[in-house]
Amino acid sequence: MAKWKHYKTFNNYVPAQIELNELKQVGIDCTLLNENTTTVFPALGNALGGIQLLINEADEAKLVEYLNAKKDAGVGVILCPNCNADNVTKITKPSFLNYFKAIVTSFYGDYAIADEMYRCKACNHKFDMAKP
Repeated sequence: MAKWKHYKTFNNYVPAQIELNELKQVGIDCTLLNENTTTVFPALGNALGGIQLLINEADEAKLVEYLNAKKDAGVGVILCPNCNADNVTKITKPSFLNYFKAIVTSFYGDYAIADEMYRCKACNHKFDMAKP
């Protein structure tokens, strides 16, 4: 019997399914937990802990190898246009309209919808992907 280990949590079914299929394509045994309940009843997502991507403990080394290879190839890595560091994080765009939109949309689901941008943790530079 396989032992499962938590790898990632999602609020939305689509990115969870994309990541699940990506990991399965490289031979990593994984599954989604709470996907149906969270998709049908999004308000219960927080109570259930969201959609959880679980990997087989036996494939943990394979996952680390795959993620390192992906990072080395530059796939899915966002680089700061100012200092070329890959240590960036998503932040909410600072504007009154954006905060208002986040508050209003949080009433209709388990997460707020707001415009995002990136901030480099190395040099503190803030940038959009469309126009760095």
